Amino acid sequence: MRTSSTLLHRGSVGTVLEHSRTKGSDWQHLAPGSGETCTRPSLLKRLQALLLLISGLLALGLGLHLLSPMLARSLAANLPTNWIHGSSERVLARLDGSLLRPSQSDAARQTDLRKRFANLNAPTTGAPPYRLVFRQGGSASPLLFSLPSGDIVVTDAFFTHEPDPVTQLALLCQQLGHLHHQHALHNAIELKLLRLATAALAGSAEHSIGALTEGLQRVEYTLPQLQEADRYAAAMLAANRIAPGVLQGLLSEHGENGAVGQFSSPERLPAYTEARRYVLMLQQ
Repeated sequence: MRTSSTLLHRGSVGTVLEHSRTKGSDWQHLAPGSGETCTRPSLLKRLQALLLLISGLLALGLGLHLLSPMLARSLAANLPTNWIHGSSERVLARLDGSLLRPSQSDAARQTDLRKRFANLNAPTTGAPPYRLVFRQGGSASPLLFSLPSGDIVVTDAFFTHEPDPVTQLALLCQQLGHLHHQHALHNAIELKLLRLATAALAGSAEHSIGALTEGLQRVEYTLPQLQEADRYAAAMLAANRIAPGVLQGLLSEHGENGAVGQFSSPERLPAYTEARRYVLMLQQ
């Protein structure tokens, strides 16, 4: 509109207001960057468009939240092995520089544990590759935990707190169950899904490993994941003629075992413990 453009160039606020009154509009203002007025209908259209945009973003966020477990499983099945191992090595290296130290436990005791665990038969579902890694942990470290690379980190406190050979094997079977189901890997991917997917699509190994490393440091196992690990351990113990009931005793004694990123003393969570006991009871 020529008149409005002229008024804008003059820069007279009073003239613009006078022009608005002569139009007879009870609610008008100049649209930014143009000389045309913005009336009530156009404002409503903008509000509707904004609400549609917000609704779309919320729907997208909800969809990603619901689909993230499935997407994480799909992505985990297609990640290069060297990315998984690289992120696990970085996590362990960072822990070695903070919470963990070289193991001070007797070498013969370590060798004995390796042999006893290696001699166990795998359950019918099979067993993933693993490696026992021994470290000295601080007061805030869990007794043992596993990394997606297959490393099961056993702290010196494990031998002190769990001197019974059968109990030791049962706890290792639980960690093998977490590795079998790739719980830590799936959780790490979910935590960094968008960043990891973007890096993977770009083919950037460095950024992908970095995203996985950050995710692994924040992993916490869910109740269904703990129950899956319990079932796997019970099946493995049964395959070796060891009473799975030993797991129920462990739950009573320790509550929840530490997961990757949960470097604190084991806490008893009654709701989790009772649910896990129930699942084990049904499996017997």
